[in-house]
Amino acid sequence: MSSHWHGMHLPAAMVGGPHRMVPAGGSWAPERTIAQPAATLWYHPHPHGATETHVRRGLAGLFLLDDAESAALPLPKT
Repeated sequence: MSSHWHGMHLPAAMVGGPHRMVPAGGSWAPERTIAQPAATLWYHPHPHGATETHVRRGLAGLFLLDDAESAALPLPKT
């Protein structure tokens, strides 16, 4: 299985997906400083032939990135 990120500015080796398989019982612990403008980013597992089923069942995560520009917008903060 592998994990795949959407919207995050990363080098290809950090993105995850079919080329970055994690064997059963194994682990993958990517570390990267996220330095990009405010964005809504998400990730999900990427098992062959089952991605849609996993995401539909809620096996996905979300990152909400803020920056000075987004913080200055007249949007709800709580």
